[in-house]
Amino acid sequence: MAQNDYGSYILGLVTFGFAFLFLIQFIQSFSREGSDSVLINRLEFMGLFLLSSIMGMRIFFVRFSYVEILFVVGGLIVMIMYSFRMFRFFTSSPDRGKGINLFVGFYYSSIVFYLLSMILVPFLPVMAEPAGGIGFGLLLGFIVLSFARKTILVNGNKIIPIQYVGAFKDRSVLLLSLFLMFTFYMGFTKIGVIPKMYSDAYPQQYFNLVNKAETGQNEDDSRKVLHEEFKEEYDRFIERLKSDEN
Repeated sequence: MAQNDYGSYILGLVTFGFAFLFLIQFIQSFSREGSDSVLINRLEFMGLFLLSSIMGMRIFFVRFSYVEILFVVGGLIVMIMYSFRMFRFFTSSPDRGKGINLFVGFYYSSIVFYLLSMILVPFLPVMAEPAGGIGFGLLLGFIVLSFARKTILVNGNKIIPIQYVGAFKDRSVLLLSLFLMFTFYMGFTKIGVIPKMYSDAYPQQYFNLVNKAETGQNEDDSRKVLHEEFKEEYDRFIERLKSDEN
């Protein structure tokens, strides 16, 4: 898949599928009573819709003005929602037990730092990787502690931490699964275990320029960003080739 266009198309369609699903859930949330939990879910769905839609557009090389700002807004919404969920978990039942609070703190904090890493990429790329590393470390800590402790007392009952958080009525398990896959993908591509995904629709230099634009490099507010100029010139070149052939 990494060496063929259809791999990118499959990823793009899957990403837009998630976006459509989150949009449907956002719309359906208005049919329920407006409690605090419903409002939190509604905001989460909207934030996830923005994130997945923009990620899908990136795969298909679709860009528009202020797309990075919208991406940051979506990430901030989801990050704030999970920070609030963590705070509410700690305060809703203080006598639940310190042990489970530690596990849930690691669990939700890993999501918050992963999201922080995503929204830092366009503006502070130097801080994005450390934030993602902290998120991965927290998730790894949660997994290691879960297997080390196996069970933990919550309100006098023995529970398995992974099963406990898996029963949360949110999208945390889905998000962490995706974040973990991205982490392994980036790690394996860096050490050369697996090849990076690419498309042959444009020369490789175009994708290098796109990557620099998405990480906040080589931008000039007084003119178009470099990859847009490159694409326009390349499209004109292809059109001239087609005209010469005809």
